[in-house]
Amino acid sequence: MKYYLIPAIISVSAALTLGSVWKSEAQTTCLAPSAWTSHADVPSPDNTTAPSSNCAFHVWAWNTFLWITQPGEDGKLRFQTFATLDELFSEDASAMRFSALPKEKVLELTVRVNKSFEMQGLDSILQAGTRGALVHGPGMDSGRALYYSQNVDPVFYEFVRTNKYYLPDEYASAPADTNFPIGAVEFKYSWRIVGEGEDTSTFFVTPAEIFLLTEGTDSEGNKIVVVDPKKTKTVTVALVGVHVVGVVKDHPEFIWATFEHRNNAPDLPVGMSATSADPVSDREWTFYHANTAAKDSNHNPATEMKLVDADKQLLSPVVNVFRAFSLGGGSQENVANIQSLNESVQTKVLAGSVWANYMLVGGVWSTPNNVSPGEAITPQLGSVSLANTTMETFDQLFPGVNCFACHTTSGETMGSVQLPAKNMNLSHIMTNGFLRQLTAGK
Repeated sequence: MKYYLIPAIISVSAALTLGSVWKSEAQTTCLAPSAWTSHADVPSPDNTTAPSSNCAFHVWAWNTFLWITQPGEDGKLRFQTFATLDELFSEDASAMRFSALPKEKVLELTVRVNKSFEMQGLDSILQAGTRGALVHGPGMDSGRALYYSQNVDPVFYEFVRTNKYYLPDEYASAPADTNFPIGAVEFKYSWRIVGEGEDTSTFFVTPAEIFLLTEGTDSEGNKIVVVDPKKTKTVTVALVGVHVVGVVKDHPEFIWATFEHRNNAPDLPVGMSATSADPVSDREWTFYHANTAAKDSNHNPATEMKLVDADKQLLSPVVNVFRAFSLGGGSQENVANIQSLNESVQTKVLAGSVWANYMLVGGVWSTPNNVSPGEAITPQLGSVSLANTTMETFDQLFPGVNCFACHTTSGETMGSVQLPAKNMNLSHIMTNGFLRQLTAGK
């Protein structure tokens, strides 16, 4: 994945003194709809109505999150039955309808080197863009890697399959101004491996299969961490983050919303520099050890990651994490709306549920019908400094940097393979699928 220059000039003091942009009392104007009397009573999101206010965009995000975490007809949670990327890019031409897909799925946080599209190398543990791995404790010096997975809803799946955009030639030749249809939603999840005997009462947990890590060497003979494609293990994982990215009426740029477990990481205190020697928090968080200095946090270990214990799958160094911009920053109204809505959903809709331990961090979008091939998505509205601490740990650099810094309609290049600019390139599921298939020799 490549990065694009951001057309903004930011002072050094603004870059280093991050913290929460706004500190305000939560307003009571942005609340869960009164019809949401319980998790089970939350209806499917109305994607055919354009959000008419800042609050409405955030309500859509919560609505989608709550709907996908409801049990379906087979007892599985809805998001557990969505189409995997292997299914999306399958060459099986008979699997055009979502209903044809198997409902029983194993969560595979794996690297299948024998299939050309599936994640290669360390992609199941490396974050997008920076390629850094989030290694978390409980040890101070070593820990386990965080893992990631992606899937898409039925609307997204059937749009790609029926138009044959899973085939590189078809995708490349699609009209540049083609948009994803209303109701198309893609999801990305972050998972941490649960330790034996660990209290997971506040997390959604599930079995998953992972490939084990081992040591290898690069082209220059240096030791690196690689995946052993012959060794897998079934583990229990806890959900710590979810990206909810969907198209609603008048917003083909997608609404980019993200959720986290509320014990993931502390906010950088207001006025504190990211390079401060002062601690960010005096208590333990899932991805932050108490009293760690700000300057010793959010460091990308990409160039120094080592496998220190192959049997226990322990890596070093451990990364301590803070959230640079509380609730993704933005206007005072934006922050207050998210605060109020989170409290409303957690205490009234989800009271007593494990899902009450998850929070909306924020969402970002643009003005209506504002997407063109090769053009930047501006203006950006909502949580304009949005990042998920488990997925964009090392991208929390400056105010105003968010999903649209990388998700653009620009063309892509990988080696000799080129993809022209098009609106659908906003989805890296599609651009990565296209480039991986061609560079793999398909």
